[in-house]
Amino acid sequence: MKTGSRILAVLVAIGLAIGVAACGSDDDSRPGNQRPTVFLEVPPIAQRLPYATTFHWAGADTDGVVDHFEYAIDIPESITMDQIDDPDDTSVDWEATTATEMRFVFSTPDPDTIVAGGTVIVRETDVGDHCFYVRAVDDEGLPSTAKFYCFTAENVHPRTAITAGCDNL
Repeated sequence: MKTGSRILAVLVAIGLAIGVAACGSDDDSRPGNQRPTVFLEVPPIAQRLPYATTFHWAGADTDGVVDHFEYAIDIPESITMDQIDDPDDTSVDWEATTATEMRFVFSTPDPDTIVAGGTVIVRETDVGDHCFYVRAVDDEGLPSTAKFYCFTAENVHPRTAITAGCDNL
């Protein structure tokens, strides 16, 4: 066997030995389960939404599949984003769903007012401030970090007009 062929054979043998040793190694250097990602579709720049609003979301998981989603509405301000995004924290009552869109009805308990020339004017709408949160949960139970959207829900007062008389009372 020529010297060049012998060197090539030795290099191939060494390469195969390293490959076999790496495959049989007890050192598993693969990363653990990675968090999925959630995407929340929100209206462009609008801060006011109708009191009945549909939210849309989607998720992805690079090392598995998204099993379901969880959402929460109006998480108390005393709960921090670190707590919200902590997979082990139980401060938030998440609602589980496999849906990627849902229609929600938000409360509008406050009269909408504006101040004009030092005078408070009550408008013919009621409003309520809300925040919607959503996260994806993968097939191993690991949640994504939450996406959220804060907005003012608006409900216009109904108007009634009597257009006929009451002659038969």
